[in-house]
Order: sequence, then C-alpha cells, then structure tokens
Amino acid sequence: MTDSMDSSSGAHRYEGYALDAENAAEMARLMVQDRLLTQAMGGVLPEQSDLSQVYHVLDIACGPGGWLLDLVTQYPHMQGVGIDISQLMMEYASSLATSQGLSNVQFHVMDAMQPLHFSDNTFDLVNGRIFTGFLSTHQWSALLQECARITRPGGFFASPKQSGDLPIVQPMIRSQSLFEKRSKYICTARSRSRFV
Repeated sequence: MTDSMDSSSGAHRYEGYALDAENAAEMARLMVQDRLLTQAMGGVLPEQSDLSQVYHVLDIACGPGGWLLDLVTQYPHMQGVGIDISQLMMEYASSLATSQGLSNVQFHVMDAMQPLHFSDNTFDLVNGRIFTGFLSTHQWSALLQECARITRPGGFFASPKQSGDLPIVQPMIRSQSLFEKRSKYICTARSRSRFV
C-alpha cells in the first residue's frame, strides 16, 4: 500500500483501503467486526485442537489487535506480533497489551503490501483475517508468497474465506506449492466476485 495525504480533509489515504485507517470511528468498526468474526468462527483458532507447538505468531493487518490479544491471552506460551498500516491502531493495540499485562505480544506499523521485515521461517502461524478489505486481485499472489517466506516449514497460514456473509475457516496452508495454488484460486475468485 502506498499512502497519500487527502488535501481536502488532511486524512491519510492508503491505496486499496477505502476508509481512513487513522480514524477512531474506523478503529471502533474494526473492533466490532473482529469480535463478530471471532464469535462466528467459534473462537480464535477453533479448527486447531493442539497449538502446543505454536510459539511465534504473526497477525497481518491486525487492526486494533483484538484477535492477537485474545490468542496470546488464551495461549500464554505464544509470542505474538501484530502489524498494520495504521499508527493509531498500533498505538491502541500496544496500550491494550500493556493494560492487560501482556508481555508476550508486540505491535508494529508495517505495510503488508511491501516486503515484510521478518527473516525467512520466522513464524509458526501467520494469520490474515480481513485481507479482502485492502487487497486488489493482483496483490494476493505477492502477499501470499511473502507469507510463505516467513512461515517456518510445517507452520500454518490461517485466513477465513467468505461464503455469503458468514466466515468459513479454510484449511491451514502448509507448503509453498499450496500457497501458490491458493493464491491462484483467490485471484480467480476475486476477479469473479462482486466485491472486486
């Protein structure tokens, strides 16, 4: 994503993101959306019964950090990192972590549409819940390739797909070839979708 200043309002605009990511009302909307999605899915990671070998987690486009904070609270052995393009969201998420006494989570401003500032094979689990809010069809492949790069061998990628209005958890993607296949599937589906 690239950002630019909207001269009429003074607000930052990010390519692909329709709403002002630095707006408090947008943050409140994302908090409600996060809670509803987690409830609809049946929890933070309902499809995974054993997370004892998951230690390092990245949440991409984490917004105000609700999912990641819930995850590291529920699984205190995990170290979480949340990234988002919004400085406001990252400051809010960091203050929540501090107020909840969570030392096993950190939040950073980072543009998911640029190479991510993490070494190869860093994370056991990479989560991306709401990519459809800012990714165009041609951007899916690059982001999924980047997710594959930073996910350790045997690690997981989690992202709910949409079926109508209800989220359905897709299988965790565990290999580079599956990332490539999933990327092609998403790009094809998005090009046919009414949401493009």
